[in-house]
Amino acid sequence: MRNALLVQARGTCATPGCDAPYHWLQADHIQPATNHGPTSVANGQILCQPDNHAKSDS
Repeated sequence: MRNALLVQARGTCATPGCDAPYHWLQADHIQPATNHGPTSVANGQILCQPDNHAKSDS
C-alpha cells in the first residue's frame, strides 16, 4: 500500500509547500485506524515524518 500511495503522491508529502526528502516519507491514515479508519489506498496519504508526528500530536 505504501508504494501505491507514493506513486499516487508522486513521491511528495501531502502537506502543501512541504519539500521533505523522499526518505522521510511515511504512509498515513487520513481517518485514523483508532477511529475505525480503514487501511486502504482511499484512506491513505503520504506525509513526511515531521508532518505525520504533528498530525498525531494534534
